[in-house]
Amino acid sequence: MSYENEKLNPYIVATLASIALPKEEIDQVVELQGGDESYIGFELKSKKNHEMVIYFPNGEDNVTKLAVESSIATIVHEEMNLKFRTPENVGLIDITEDQSETPFWLGFPYRAVINKKPTGEPVQPRFYSEEQVRACARMMAEIHESQQSIVESAGLPQFSNQQCREAIVKTLDQAAATGKVPSGLISRWEDFVNDDSVWDFDSRVIHGDIRGQYINFEGNDIVYISGWHSLKIGDPALDLAGITPVLTTENDEAFYHEYRNALVKKSRVFEPDSNLEKRATFYGQLELVELLIEAEVEEETETAAKIAQELHKLEVKVNLSEALEQSELEQTLQERKQAKIEQLRLQQDGTPTEILDREELLSSAEINVVKQDLEEAEDENIESTEEEIELQEEDKPLKINTSTRNKFISGSGTLSNLVAKRMNPNNTGAHKIDLADFTTNIDPVSEFNEEDSESSSE
Repeated sequence: MSYENEKLNPYIVATLASIALPKEEIDQVVELQGGDESYIGFELKSKKNHEMVIYFPNGEDNVTKLAVESSIATIVHEEMNLKFRTPENVGLIDITEDQSETPFWLGFPYRAVINKKPTGEPVQPRFYSEEQVRACARMMAEIHESQQSIVESAGLPQFSNQQCREAIVKTLDQAAATGKVPSGLISRWEDFVNDDSVWDFDSRVIHGDIRGQYINFEGNDIVYISGWHSLKIGDPALDLAGITPVLTTENDEAFYHEYRNALVKKSRVFEPDSNLEKRATFYGQLELVELLIEAEVEEETETAAKIAQELHKLEVKVNLSEALEQSELEQTLQERKQAKIEQLRLQQDGTPTEILDREELLSSAEINVVKQDLEEAEDENIESTEEEIELQEEDKPLKINTSTRNKFISGSGTLSNLVAKRMNPNNTGAHKIDLADFTTNIDPVSEFNEEDSESSSE
């Protein structure tokens, strides 16, 4: 990993760790590769065979982020009672301007954080197995069902559904001001934000920055989650957006099915959020905009130009997806029209039949997903459908397309496919973060607890 300050050699790291953990004698230091580029990490091993990691901020801009994440992680570890492990702090060390003449000085005051070594390894989401996808869904449902009072008492951010919309409006205004976002995308996103039905959801506890690098697996099981710097109460779709956009269609469907089932099991009472997938897709698209705004603020012209190119590609992709969806909807309407003709003809002939309108076989939740799109077009077609039947010659029997009818009844037709795709598509209270703490002298804060280590491994 490249980092801004070359002073962090293994000897300096081992010395600092020994100051923070005086009962540990560090004899191995290995730099970590990959991971969050906001931090510089080293794996530590003591003569007692205790394994730890120490993190330094990668530049002055990341000093606050590391301090905040450390404090929030302590809240998560001690109070949220999750089934998987989270960062467990065993030592802290503050370097202040008083140490500016020491080898530990990186050019700015900072806090180094020592945690127990994480278990498992991250996997890139696009390579997730179906079981790993389902494990992710259960993990997010568990976080989203956490007690909101924990976040509230810690003084962490809280956003209602309306506040989420307001924040997005500001982001879109900033995006439009850059002149680098296609107007078609801006218009589409504004329409989405202005749709009241999409934003009718209950805010939940969310991780806030879920992504593959923060999720560690052992086999198909999630064993460790990190990156808690954005813990808040907000839109659960924001967490889902960190994983679902890169999943295959099959895994995407498996994810949402497992997520909803997990919420039902956890809370017993759960009102389906029929627009969850839409908002997750929207947040995934919006991430490019946020990167563009950041590049513009930092005057990174080349980076901004590359992101602008990606946004134009996104517009083409979205337009294509919409065209395919419209084509599928038209095909669905044609099948429904044909099935209706057959049903009415059989009724006129007095032929007993068990043909049912496909709507009667769907749950009310599924119906709401497609009904609005279908009703408008249905109104336009129903009149022509009845006229078509009347025009049939009385002495000439109507040919019934049983293949279309059977597909319509059995659920193998386009309507069922459409339904399937639509349905599955910084202060802290008790642990208040006080940056004034950064001015304290070097002092051992805590030591590695052998009993905790043993119980954790159990």
